[in-house]
Amino acid sequence: MKEIKKKFKTYYDEENLSLKLDHFILFEMALMLVVYFRKDADSNKGYILFTKYHNVGKWKYTQDSYVIQNASVCLKKFRSEKIWKDTLKEYKKDEYAGIRLYNILDDKITEKGTNNLAYANRKDDYMRYINSYSSTRSGKYATHGIYKYYNKNNEEKRIYVNLNEEMDEKICSLPIEVKQREKIEIDVGSLIDAATEMKTILPEDHCVNILKNNFIKEVNGGKVNLATKLEIDKVINIVGMVGAGKTTLLKTLTYILDKQKKKVVIVTDTVAEVFNLYKYFRSLGCNCSPLIGKAERVKYINQMISEDAYYLDEDISKYLTTNCLIDGLDLANENAVSFGEEPCTKLEYGSQKYVCPYFEQCTTTAMQRETAKSNIVITTVAGFVMSRVGELQNIYLKEVVETADVVFYDECDRVQKNLDDLFTPATEFNSFINECAEDYHQFMLESNAKRLENIASMYYAELQSKSPTVLACVSNAVKAAKNSGSKSALANTFSAYTLLDSIQDEISEHTAKEIYQLMDFDNSEMSSLYDIMISSCESIKTDRFELLLAEWLDKNESQLILEDVSKVSEKNLNKSEKELKAIRKEIEKNNRKKIELRKKIQLIITLIFFDKFVMDIGDAYEDSQDITMGYNELVGFIRTRFTAQQDYLPSALMGNLFGIKSTNEDDVLLFRQYAYGRALLTNLPYLRVNRDGVPIGPHVILLSGSSYAKGSYEYHVNADVSYIIEADKSVRDFIAKTQFVELGLEERVSGSPLETREEILRKVVDKCTQNIISELDKEGKILLVVNSFSQAEVVATHLSANLIKRGCKEEVCALVSDRSIDKGEPDRYIRRGEVYKFDKKKARILVAPALAIERGHNIVDEQGHSSLSSVFFLIRPMGVPDDVKEKSIKMNGYIATKMYEYKGTDIYEKNLYVRQEAAKFWNRMNYSSKRRLDNLSDIEIKTDLVATMFVLILQIFGRLCRVTDASKNPPTVYFVDGAFRKRTDAEQGFDTLNEFYLYLKNMLADSESGEIAKTLYEPFFTAYEGGIRHE
Repeated sequence: MKEIKKKFKTYYDEENLSLKLDHFILFEMALMLVVYFRKDADSNKGYILFTKYHNVGKWKYTQDSYVIQNASVCLKKFRSEKIWKDTLKEYKKDEYAGIRLYNILDDKITEKGTNNLAYANRKDDYMRYINSYSSTRSGKYATHGIYKYYNKNNEEKRIYVNLNEEMDEKICSLPIEVKQREKIEIDVGSLIDAATEMKTILPEDHCVNILKNNFIKEVNGGKVNLATKLEIDKVINIVGMVGAGKTTLLKTLTYILDKQKKKVVIVTDTVAEVFNLYKYFRSLGCNCSPLIGKAERVKYINQMISEDAYYLDEDISKYLTTNCLIDGLDLANENAVSFGEEPCTKLEYGSQKYVCPYFEQCTTTAMQRETAKSNIVITTVAGFVMSRVGELQNIYLKEVVETADVVFYDECDRVQKNLDDLFTPATEFNSFINECAEDYHQFMLESNAKRLENIASMYYAELQSKSPTVLACVSNAVKAAKNSGSKSALANTFSAYTLLDSIQDEISEHTAKEIYQLMDFDNSEMSSLYDIMISSCESIKTDRFELLLAEWLDKNESQLILEDVSKVSEKNLNKSEKELKAIRKEIEKNNRKKIELRKKIQLIITLIFFDKFVMDIGDAYEDSQDITMGYNELVGFIRTRFTAQQDYLPSALMGNLFGIKSTNEDDVLLFRQYAYGRALLTNLPYLRVNRDGVPIGPHVILLSGSSYAKGSYEYHVNADVSYIIEADKSVRDFIAKTQFVELGLEERVSGSPLETREEILRKVVDKCTQNIISELDKEGKILLVVNSFSQAEVVATHLSANLIKRGCKEEVCALVSDRSIDKGEPDRYIRRGEVYKFDKKKARILVAPALAIERGHNIVDEQGHSSLSSVFFLIRPMGVPDDVKEKSIKMNGYIATKMYEYKGTDIYEKNLYVRQEAAKFWNRMNYSSKRRLDNLSDIEIKTDLVATMFVLILQIFGRLCRVTDASKNPPTVYFVDGAFRKRTDAEQGFDTLNEFYLYLKNMLADSESGEIAKTLYEPFFTAYEGGIRHE
């Protein structure tokens, strides 16, 4: 870039041109590539080329794939539609006519003749820059001098340590030559041999028995045959029903790959499972390590420690209860730095930050170091995506793409949903207000002297206290805009930017510029609207704000001044009464439009203040609070950026958006869309290619029992099924004997009004209490399924009272969130992350939300058999129809399905098609979410609803089907909620139980893929068909 800038210096007048030279050069590179890939491209949509949507679905990779891969990183700012259009608008101006390479005429990009053009051969240099581009990080060790770090647990927050280390200051980072991964072949006999060896090391291990009893079949062209070997190449999709031995296969394959010195990454669902697998492989002598986040360590310690234990196992404590060596040098302060706050790469000297000189020895950084040295790394989805490793703090994803041979995704359909969810963070602002209420109350009880000791905490408390007022002002501004005529524009998601964009043609360039200046928080004070914006949320009484804004608009937007209807007669003395009436009507109509626009501007400015206020909360929280138990939801939302991850992933399908949504309870939901997360699942081998266009990412092995669910946009994984694991006949027969029972109640919990739902839930509990007592006479424990943690507590309390009335002494336990405070009644509550401990609880009844219990930890006895023998679905498990995160996930799934068989080869055309189809489907979902299930006419959305609900029920049912003893009683499943059936007074309607039957029947009968479906679902279907009425 330096050489290119040198060649421009003589010709480019940077002092008098708005575009900085760097920006100009990079934009011309972007224009060059748009013309290269699509000569007739619409210049206004050039940004679409850099979205990497070609990595959605299937694509033929060529040398051009390497060009666009590099360009989407070095030119990444131009993925933004706003930045692209703003730059294009400036680039077209006459000031650049003598220096620019391209003209923009009728929205087409045309290359100018180079005869009289300065620096005429710039295209060659541009292309060399793009092809050779690589991003690197640099750093230095703290060696000699006095360094500073922060410890919020002490009265004096700034801690100083004097270092005198004899070591090189510079951190060396050698480039890695990434090569194409070779195909790996493992024959089935080798699996048995390896499992036999594993049993020799661990006599209690059952892998060899399970492998001998189950069957591995290969799928080729729709035909299924017994497999003699496993071929691991690019993406391998292995499906198998519950109890078929998917985890067994994962363990055995990993053991073999470790012996072959391959680098393996296992992505699983929970931190507890990470450490369970770590202990398992370590006991086999494998070279392995865990990888989890630095924050929330105390929560993980609580999850991992046994209820009757005083300390953690040594294998786990060395990662979770670490001591900071640098903090040990602080002899002046008593309190240690909190977990997650250690200054491993944040020792300050002047304005620079340095890496701790003990990084390679300290236990705090052990996990980060071991990822590079271990053959096996076990992590969660968040650890896989978010973790930073090594002295240079590269994202772990970079290390995986460059060095891993195989990545396992256990329960890959759940991982897929979690990946999409992770890149679409959302939070309700009132939840933050509720969450901080107790902390603020305690702060207010302190003496003034105590509060003044910590200015950072006091400022955070100040922002907390203002939060209800700010929320009320935002909510009222939204209502005012809706009532003035903007209801449709605010019905779904919106932001200050999207609203401003929608009125650009109706306001002056000056007003737009002043509002844009407000959005630049670093320079917002330069806007003449700044003081007006600050007043927008200073009080619930917004008279002052509205007056100041009205005066500003009257001065700067004369076309928005309201006309006085009462003076029409004075101004039109010669007009008849009929003509005056028509004039008044026209003025009133125009005034309504002006008021609508004024209210919209008022809302935009209020939203900009709200954005700034939220950012201030995040900064104040980090300056004042202990993050040992993790960030609160709002701060977690604020600090998540995914900047480095976006270099690998396709953009969010409708653009990387930030927006809000007004809820039914006058709350504000904040959300962001950053990237197409599920690409890490099905496209990981292809996210990096070499100069020849050959994919050089790691192989991927997908494992699940419900990832083959066509029609479900959340759970169906769009990857060809490679192998099927068929369970032992005794397990299939055990599941096929399941009893499905429909209670036929009239009470409908799901879909009922929120204000009456809990009361209906209590009535449902009353009517099924006797069935629960009958199940207690059998061996095993009982699961009751609801839709939320609050419902779980309501049901647990009411059922406990019912059981006491009937003389039953069994206890009921409610599942609570991991963030729930200790209620002091360990037998009545259990945290979500510790639910696997329920087998050891005295209580025999567990009440849990569907989404919290569907997967993760197994609740099994000492022999590995499920502790649960029956399940009661008190609700119909389905998501909130208008939930922004869920809609984003479904949109990703719809596009993944749509692009699975895409045949086009034009990258610009594909990218544009993806963006357009995503927008269309988003609108379809918005329309459908406003309609009752009985009136749902969109067949694809209806199928998705049925398929997704089926997977949820199947996964919860799977909690009961961990089978090691097929002689025990088979499970019993109760459908309790009346909403599982259509209304009795309706001839037509949405009959969920019948829809399940038809969905399964059609899937099993499919001529092309029916055999896959039968392997997965036939035992379930056999039992379901025999127990549930269907048409």
